[in-house]
Amino acid sequence: MQKLFQKPALFQLKGGRISFRLKASGSHALIKDFRLTARLSDLTGQTGDGRFAAEKAALELRLRAQNHQGLWQWQSHTRFMGGALYIDPLYLEADGQFIILDAEGNWSEKLNRAEILSASYKQANALALNGRATVQYDKKLKLEKADLSLQSDNLDKLSGIYLKPLFEQTALEGITFDGAVNADVSIVQNSVTALTATVNKFAVKDTRERIKIENGSGTINWSNDETFSQPSTFAWRQLQLYALPIGPARLLFLNRADSFKLLEKSRLPFLGGEITINQFDWQGKKQQAPEIYFSGTLNEVSLEQWSKALNWTPMSGTISGNIPRVEYRNKTLSLGGQINIMAFDGDIKITQLASSGLFSDIPKFSSDLEINNLDLEQLTGKFEFGSITGKLSGFVKQLTMENWRPVTFFAWLGTPDDDNSRHRISQKAVKNIASIGGGGASDMLSRSFLSFFETFGYDKLGLVSWRAL
Repeated sequence: MQKLFQKPALFQLKGGRISFRLKASGSHALIKDFRLTARLSDLTGQTGDGRFAAEKAALELRLRAQNHQGLWQWQSHTRFMGGALYIDPLYLEADGQFIILDAEGNWSEKLNRAEILSASYKQANALALNGRATVQYDKKLKLEKADLSLQSDNLDKLSGIYLKPLFEQTALEGITFDGAVNADVSIVQNSVTALTATVNKFAVKDTRERIKIENGSGTINWSNDETFSQPSTFAWRQLQLYALPIGPARLLFLNRADSFKLLEKSRLPFLGGEITINQFDWQGKKQQAPEIYFSGTLNEVSLEQWSKALNWTPMSGTISGNIPRVEYRNKTLSLGGQINIMAFDGDIKITQLASSGLFSDIPKFSSDLEINNLDLEQLTGKFEFGSITGKLSGFVKQLTMENWRPVTFFAWLGTPDDDNSRHRISQKAVKNIASIGGGGASDMLSRSFLSFFETFGYDKLGLVSWRAL
């Protein structure tokens, strides 16, 4: 048998046994009926390009075909019972459970075309795949059309066998799924044209800890038709993005062609407060960066929980804010209106926000900030900088950053004129502030009788700073 595969070198047999029965009938050189039953055991070998290999594989094959005026009608049954198969990039092990493929269809040698009228692929405790397809073949195979249905009650096993090899060396590497899924897929000319998938008890795990989902459920509808209007829903009990947890929520959205649009306002529980998404639109562009539109609010989000989740120095209080409209177009991020953030019993206003090359190696960022009546005790109380009481106002103008480092800005921070609160500052804070402008004031504190005091009263604090190219 090895001699049959030597020219060309299709398959390198290393071992195994085969038994088969072949029956063919016809007239002269024309075969009209063809029946084959074969059984392979301990099959070991691989193709010359290494894209297919078998290790002690056990397979059973039944094939029957009838020729009607050049059109072959065929039925096949294949059962993989033991050993291992590698079909690039998939690695399949029988593992005591059969993998079965049944199919029937038509084959026209004249038209180089095969029509699979029905096919069924089943792997116990992993998946069942059913469908029909039309395949055109010349120099290479082309899937003209296919309609497939997938059912799985064990996404963990399915993703481990069939998805993990596809995710390797991509952004999805390390991600696995769990739960149950029913899906219908339509394919035309090698491209997916429609998809409907219903998931239950859906979970996502990531070895890199980028995302985690528990007890998700919903129905995802998608089509490449620009007029498609069937909405999708997805809900979860817990969602975690990196170290930030988001509580139970539900999304209603429209997913079609290269676009995603949120259809209703969504409220996401977040660190003792809430994120409200008023608008989120995503529009993909061929050979260009996508366009993104967003608006929303933050409501009473705990700074203590936020800093703890990100392993920052603990902060107290809450943060609320309004983000009127953020756009990302032509690789540029821009703000419509101003962002208002309420924190430390004061507020921060962000205007003229813009960014270019946000996802490049050298992102650029510019903005103006206005700071009003922040409570310094809340702001400094838990930092090693030292404690200060009183209020803080100021501004940062013409801030420009490259690769997240400031390039130009002009800033003033200080005590507002109408601040009637108690003004105290710790010696540690005085030394740290003094060190910003030089060591003279710090030396005076350490060498004089003032070194005996823990805190001092003050009238006003102020800091002016600028940087320019």
